Amino acid sequence: MRVAYVLGNFPVLSETFVIQEICDHLEAGVDLSVIVFGSEGRSSLSLDSIHPRLRSKTRYLGVPGGKSEKLWALAKLAASNPPAVASGLKVWRGRRFSDVLVAAKLSTAKPRYDLIHCHFGNIGRTASIMRRNGFLSGRLIVTIHGFDISKGAYGVATDYYADLFENADGLLPVSNHWKSKLESLGADRNKVVVHRMGVDIDKLRPAVQPNRPGLFRLVSIGRFVEKKGHLYSIRALAKLRTSRPDLEISLVLVGDGPLLSQARALAQSLGVTSNVDFRGGLEHAAALKLLADSDAFILPSVTAADGNMEGVPVSIMEAMALQKPIISTWHSGIPELVENEVSGILVPERDEDALARAIEFFADNPNQRARFGASGRSTVERRFNARILGKELRVLYASLINDGKPDRNVNSREARYSVSSNEH
Repeated sequence: MRVAYVLGNFPVLSETFVIQEICDHLEAGVDLSVIVFGSEGRSSLSLDSIHPRLRSKTRYLGVPGGKSEKLWALAKLAASNPPAVASGLKVWRGRRFSDVLVAAKLSTAKPRYDLIHCHFGNIGRTASIMRRNGFLSGRLIVTIHGFDISKGAYGVATDYYADLFENADGLLPVSNHWKSKLESLGADRNKVVVHRMGVDIDKLRPAVQPNRPGLFRLVSIGRFVEKKGHLYSIRALAKLRTSRPDLEISLVLVGDGPLLSQARALAQSLGVTSNVDFRGGLEHAAALKLLADSDAFILPSVTAADGNMEGVPVSIMEAMALQKPIISTWHSGIPELVENEVSGILVPERDEDALARAIEFFADNPNQRARFGASGRSTVERRFNARILGKELRVLYASLINDGKPDRNVNSREARYSVSSNEH
């Protein structure tokens, strides 16, 4: 089968799940292409370092980010290749300049595939427009993560996704939570199949637990954006400094982003700068090394002011694969990954006191840390194993290509993992 991944930017450090999925297909022998709207220079990761065959499979369209840059790129393309721009204008009708640029770039080849796979609904929406206008061909399947149907215009019942819902052949939410949301927004339930992200458990082998008598080390990995809840971790730590001065607790924060300076200022104002270690953005291997050397993982995710929510954070899956107990929140699809009081402790969003109590529990109970960690590893092995999920995804591909509709048997397997709202 000829499969094309259509992506906004690639490779992205915070989207290791996309990289993992593509590499798994390459290893399985899928005839794969990657079409990227953006430019290679936007990524700090090298294609050659990810997979030896990836560069030859990847095509960058070079659509810039800003509106003025898009206009300038369109003007230059019009001067050098007027027919391409004339062709691209077929998709205008009030659409964004980026859609015109994508169409113009694709018009020179109009590639044909058996199946097109997009990650994130907004990218899938563009691919749907391209396919409907003849710039792409093949069955269309789109993985829906969270922000793409929760943040801003994406998350309200408007016509933003009307084209995608009508024309996509399959919609793959990463959790039952987002399956329900898609259907409430008008997606055809016969097209919606839960397909989870996963991790390579063979590369995430639990290490010997660190021996640091009296010291409890927390690690959190995620961009410094509101939905990750980093500020609440810092506030909970400050509460424990007051209520349990006997506990020596450190918090290692891995990530970069717009709220990093605010987080640093908060730690200073609360007097916990000696307890909080800001590591900035790190390569994946370096972040995993810090995680392996931790006692527990914390990610108190929240719904941001603009509606932005998590999908099912892969960083939590990685921590569970490394047998780390989890401290997180009753948020989005997280309860479908972390079983409360079994593989982790879940608390309400923005509840600093409850977070502090969860941290205190694991700091006081090293034996419980081992029990929770073992349970988490078992969960990931059974349900979030990237190798198994990759095989299931290729079955979905085949059913779409052959029958025009996705194999929905995965839904029957997932039903028992749904979490009802009255459980918390």
